[in-house]
Amino acid sequence: MAKEKLHNVDTEEQLEPLNTETGSKKPLKKRQAWDSKWQYIFMVISYAVGLGNVWRFPYLVQQHGGGAFLIPYLIMLFAEGMPILYLEFAIGQKMQKGTVIVWNEINPLLGGIGLASAVTSFNVAIYYNAIIMWCFFYLFHSFQSPLPWASCPTEFNEAENKTIEVEECVKGGSTSYFWYRNALDVSPSLSSPDGIKWKMLLCLIFAWCIVYACIWKGIKSSGK
Repeated sequence: MAKEKLHNVDTEEQLEPLNTETGSKKPLKKRQAWDSKWQYIFMVISYAVGLGNVWRFPYLVQQHGGGAFLIPYLIMLFAEGMPILYLEFAIGQKMQKGTVIVWNEINPLLGGIGLASAVTSFNVAIYYNAIIMWCFFYLFHSFQSPLPWASCPTEFNEAENKTIEVEECVKGGSTSYFWYRNALDVSPSLSSPDGIKWKMLLCLIFAWCIVYACIWKGIKSSGK
């Protein structure tokens, strides 16, 4: 009978250690789980692969010797990068705790690793959300016809008494002009800021709302 009850226990439901006073075990809170293995696989891919891999890595390869750079890179990838990544996932799966607490439990002297990892992840999230903010800005403007970066804006030239294209746009190109003068709206220098750019601020708030909507229910929402 005891074996039959043991087999009927939910695999995701864990039991507390035996209470020596009462001689009973109490079930812990049901552990969250991914809906499928594919969700976990894509989560790992999204964690390990980002804009840096697609955008910056090819540039660094070209700057540091091309194909010759890939030889030491692949050696360190398999000798250090992948083992450490697997170690982090294995420790988290075993202890079911966050990175700060996990390293403290392994050894109090290693607590700084978890704290540094959390701070680094937070800084990366801020950096990536700024890029997402720009993407949303361009997405919202892409519904216009014609596209605002398709051609240079015009201005009235009093000397020639006619309407001409903005000289800065003609020299740098319409896309660069839109990026610097409309999207970023850069000021002349750091010593003379122009204040908050409300369009960008709204896009940034929207980006953070999207992030919160993805993680507010844990892996049940972030997996989807």
